[in-house]
Amino acid sequence: MPGDIAITRDRVRRILTDWLGAATSDREGDFVVPAGSSEVRIAVKDLKHPADDPWFKEDNTLVSVYCVIGSLLMSPELCQFVATTDYVFGHLLLVPTPVQPAGANLVLGHRLLGEFLDPDELKHVVEVVALVANHLNQEVKDRFAAAQSVEAQQNSGPTG
Repeated sequence: MPGDIAITRDRVRRILTDWLGAATSDREGDFVVPAGSSEVRIAVKDLKHPADDPWFKEDNTLVSVYCVIGSLLMSPELCQFVATTDYVFGHLLLVPTPVQPAGANLVLGHRLLGEFLDPDELKHVVEVVALVANHLNQEVKDRFAAAQSVEAQQNSGPTG
């Protein structure tokens, strides 16, 4: 049945278990794959379409492979970096943090349709997202070093 989230989650779980020997998940139910200095997460979501959409006749599931690069302060330079950086596999986005109004999580992600999920494709996307995230982690630190991370700003207090 198209759009069945439980079937797609089970398929992702089997692919990860066959590949890695286990499939661990976090509190939100996203699968977690350790990858160098990063953690790649895999979320399975419903992809609902409007009833009058002529292109899609049925609902689907979406498999989102993503990695949080870090929490940063929003700046015009960071927004330009996100808007102009292009990857073959993956895209960057800024997700506002509820704790810090001027902060956002920089996320690298790639999405696949769950109904057509191929084990080799999922493995490849996880590997590429991990590789790019580990590289991007260092690039973001180097490039945006002047802007303190949200965590560092929250944890710094008055000195003296």
